[in-house]
Amino acid sequence: MTHEMMVQEAFTLIEEIINTAHQKIENQRNAEIVVAYANGASLEEAVVGTDLTRERGRQIINKSPWSAPEIKSARKIIDEYESKLEWEEKRRKVIAWSHENSGRPIAEAVDKFRISQTEISKMLGDRKSLHPANIRKSKENRTRWSDEEILSLIRKCKEETGKISAQAFQDWSVPRGGPTKQTPTIRFGTWANAVKAAGVEGTYAVQRKRAFNDDDMYAALVEFCSEPRASYAVHEYEEWSSNLRTVPSAALLRNRLRKSWPELIEVALKIANKNYSEFDPKWIAAITAPRDWLRLRSDAKRLI
Repeated sequence: MTHEMMVQEAFTLIEEIINTAHQKIENQRNAEIVVAYANGASLEEAVVGTDLTRERGRQIINKSPWSAPEIKSARKIIDEYESKLEWEEKRRKVIAWSHENSGRPIAEAVDKFRISQTEISKMLGDRKSLHPANIRKSKENRTRWSDEEILSLIRKCKEETGKISAQAFQDWSVPRGGPTKQTPTIRFGTWANAVKAAGVEGTYAVQRKRAFNDDDMYAALVEFCSEPRASYAVHEYEEWSSNLRTVPSAALLRNRLRKSWPELIEVALKIANKNYSEFDPKWIAAITAPRDWLRLRSDAKRLI
């Protein structure tokens, strides 16, 4: 089987689970667990809000029409495929920057794309010789993160990704210009201490006010689709949302709305182009109402 066929089979399986789990699994809580796992949640994350253990979640998934190993394998294939597409798109942009800025320091590309110098160099290939090496910032000029800024970033990472491991924090923080996992670890002694100080340790089952409801999720997608773009792919949304920093992330959209990215974009484009006769007018009014994204986030944080 070719790699393209494996990718297609993986997408087909995940979409089948998302679209049919609630019909094939009588217990709706169990169906939610299976769908969450298919959407990329870990076993711990899939049982959030229940009194079930990670192992019990695995048993529930294995008793469904799909096993945990086959779902995990499909998710791995999809994640690797999407990561490759995202990397290639970023590489295309970096190469375009290089052609337009020959002779400029590579540090400018690092600042522009929020990608490490090592990755920028890989993307440039032979063209990296056309750009002077980055001059490391002196210790005095490096960003000094306050304790509260670090803790706030840890909370925001948990809110947007649902994950709280040190590596998950670094993967989320660095592309946004934030610190690596070493900064909170060194500042607070251990990563566990930093998480505890942020007030998110052991809070997976705690019910908190969500910053965004489902209508807000679709509203963000419609806002994104209202601007002409060469592509409405997930990496384009991630770039758009990371620049705004106040709208829901792509991961949060897919996990909460439980639909594939093409399905979400299809609906959002119809609404953005005012082709919404098939939808409930009250829902359209709720989706298209103006949003103060910053206020939505702030209100939710005050109630935590």
